[in-house]
Amino acid sequence: MPTTVRLLRLPCLLLLAAIATATHARQGEPPYSISHRAKAGVEVPIEDVKAIDAIARRAQADIERRSATLQVKREQVADDNSVEIVPAHAGRWDTLDDGSRLWRVRVRAAGATDLRLGFDRFALPPGTTLHVIGADDYYQGPYTADDATAGGFNSPIVPGDIATVELRLPAGAVLADDAFELTSVGAGFRDLFGRTKV
Repeated sequence: MPTTVRLLRLPCLLLLAAIATATHARQGEPPYSISHRAKAGVEVPIEDVKAIDAIARRAQADIERRSATLQVKREQVADDNSVEIVPAHAGRWDTLDDGSRLWRVRVRAAGATDLRLGFDRFALPPGTTLHVIGADDYYQGPYTADDATAGGFNSPIVPGDIATVELRLPAGAVLADDAFELTSVGAGFRDLFGRTKV
């Protein structure tokens, strides 16, 4: 393959990857806990997953990548942690003035530079929204049942080592016990938001 074609192919692939990520990322109406901070200012339970030393983990991943064969030379950006977090057994429910209900839980991977969350079950009732909130009030959402893929959902990345998952159900809506489950927390170590100087 001519060098010019190879050089043109790389920016095209990077652009396609950026577009694919951007179509999934969404920063629409802010979550209730940010737009109504005074009313939502209650303590939200934290679920901890394995802590990570981002600097050491990044160095280890770089060594593994340099020694890997070309077939497996993909850059690692996060370590996956399996969890089983459902609203019936974790987090906090609050009923709001308009009758809608708010469920929140915080997940922490101490030392992570950023987090990405995976939901194996994502059958939200009509009108229900999901937001994922990271450090510095950076959030992604709202997402609805229409954003599910094969019954699940993978959230875009948020900065920091703590993320708040926030579901808001309209008045009268019922969330079945088996409809929604957070099943993975990816602890990032590449500092994709450039928040540290490492």
